[in-house]
Formats: sequence, structure tokens, C-alpha cells
Amino acid sequence: MNTEHTGVKLLNRSGELPQGLTREEVVSLMAREVAGICFPGLVDEVVAAALEREAAESTYLGRGLAVPHARVKDLSESVVYIASGLDVAWGEDSADCVALLCSPADCPDVHLQLLSKLVRWRMKGGDLVL
Repeated sequence: MNTEHTGVKLLNRSGELPQGLTREEVVSLMAREVAGICFPGLVDEVVAAALEREAAESTYLGRGLAVPHARVKDLSESVVYIASGLDVAWGEDSADCVALLCSPADCPDVHLQLLSKLVRWRMKGGDLVL
């Protein structure tokens, strides 16, 4: 069990996503990218957890924001990976910003705090402070 949460990392995705991707393809692509950068030994686990969560219920939160998220055993830190300037069909809605949140499975309070901060950031605008 991971009992040390070392912090939160905020990463902005550079470059455009390929056009015409489904929400599942966007989640998979972003999860694979961020896991490759931050958790190279856990790529498959991060991708599977993010896709499983998206399949259970849409992570579209309104105002063009989707926050797919994964809680994964053995992560030592939380990461928010943001891609903006998008136009991705997310169920009946369209997301122009996707913020993938990955956090340790044994830190549910941190996970919920970060989700809350992402929603407030989108509603109020300005800089995202985690």
C-alpha cells in the first residue's frame, strides 16, 4: 500500500490531437502519454483504469470540460494532464478541454479535492492552481 503521496504535477499537452477521435480513444491516448512520462512501469494499469472509469459513467462535467480519471495502486503522486483547444464528442456533449487526472488509489481525498479544483477552475476561469 502506498502511504506517501508526494504531491501533484500539472502537465499541459503540447500539440494537437488527431481529428475524429472518440472519447475512448482520447482517454486511451492521453492516459498512455501521461503514464509514459510519469509512470513508465504502470502504463497498462493507468490506461485500463481510465478506460474502465469512463465506461462506467461519462466524465463530462459541463462547460466543455471532461475529466477522465484513474485511481491506480502504486502511484506516488497525482498528475493532471490537460489538453485544450479540442472538439471531441463526449456522449451528447462536446469537450473542448480534457483534463486527465491520475492519482494513487489509496488517496481518495486528494483525488476528490483535485476534481473539485478542476471544476471550480473551469467555472471561474483564470489560472489553475493545484
